[in-house]
Amino acid sequence: YRVVYASGLTFNGVRFNLGSGGVLTIVGVLDIDGDLTIAGSSTSSTSGGTITLAGNLTHQNGGFINNSQLIVDGSTDQSLAFNASYQGDLTINKVAGIAQLVTDLVLLGAGHDLRIEAGGFEVGGHSITVGGVFEFSMISLTLNGNLTIADGGRLAMNLGGYGSGEFETLAISGTLTLGTDTQLSLDL
Repeated sequence: YRVVYASGLTFNGVRFNLGSGGVLTIVGVLDIDGDLTIAGSSTSSTSGGTITLAGNLTHQNGGFINNSQLIVDGSTDQSLAFNASYQGDLTINKVAGIAQLVTDLVLLGAGHDLRIEAGGFEVGGHSITVGGVFEFSMISLTLNGNLTIADGGRLAMNLGGYGSGEFETLAISGTLTLGTDTQLSLDL
């Protein structure tokens, strides 16, 4: 077990490559201004804290479970590569630039959510599968790919009123698949 007391520190680039059964406990906010690579091929995890990422993300370890909140918050364009299924929450909250998905994204397991709170999110023709909640809080979102909400998941549009003549939209150019007992939640 490893512990990172991250509050007040900024990291230029981080690579997680924990051994089998390894746990990285994060205390505070692990602020990464560079890239994050999640490597390895064994079951490992994080716990506690929050990870904020201003650089690119490369996820390669399908056995890795992220029990920390991961927030993509850079002010420039960022690429998100998921070369294996991802187990954890992912939030896009950018003040500028675009978070671009460069592979398919599979968020495994109930309770593993994808939230798009602010900024650009480009799917690039890739598919997204969410086991928990897919939620966005912006005026419109266009997905040029397939979206699957797994059994028991939830698709949530949480949008405030924007006045006369402005409408909230979710446009999917591929296929939308809603699993058994999936909820559609609209807060317009």
